[in-house]
Amino acid sequence: YHVAIYLGNGQMVEAAPPRNSTSVHVTNVYGGDFGIRVNM
Repeated sequence: YHVAIYLGNGQMVEAAPPRNSTSVHVTNVYGGDFGIRVNM
């Protein structure tokens, strides 16, 4: 599974894959190759 939380201003904080040493990081929302699901 992949977990990400939108921070605003086009950025999100996301859990890194288990193979990476960093547990979470901030990245841009736009320009990625992923799908988005919004629950409201």
